[in-house]
Amino acid sequence: IGDGNLKETMTALILELGLEKHVVLVGSKPQKELVLELSSCSIFVNPSVYSQTFGLSNIEAMAMDLPLIAFSVGGPREYLRNGVNCIVPRSATGDAIAEAISMLRSDGVLKELLIEGGRKLARNYTVTKAVLEYRKLYESLVSGDHHPQK
Repeated sequence: IGDGNLKETMTALILELGLEKHVVLVGSKPQKELVLELSSCSIFVNPSVYSQTFGLSNIEAMAMDLPLIAFSVGGPREYLRNGVNCIVPRSATGDAIAEAISMLRSDGVLKELLIEGGRKLARNYTVTKAVLEYRKLYESLVSGDHHPQK
């Protein structure tokens, strides 16, 4: 999901490898359509090796009960746990990602473990919880009880 400067290269590679029935590059989608796209997936792969602030797409995939394959870089390093809520590939290569996909396709127990771990994590990132946390912060600031965390 999404577009980038490698879309043409990736499309050509998918055709070259005969994977067009298994891999779909859907391009950019409006927010309303993302749920439909994600619900048609069996695994969510976030191949980004660049530092991300948070990696919201990882949490969205976990909330949709998709097993996640992602690299632990930047903000996601704070919540991604290899073998608990995701698979972190051994290296930033296509072979390592393919190995992780194969693991999930062949090991139903691991897949279910990651789905459950992801679901538990995603529950920590709801709008309601964020509003409550901000409210507590604002109330502590107004009352003067706020002490920066060390």
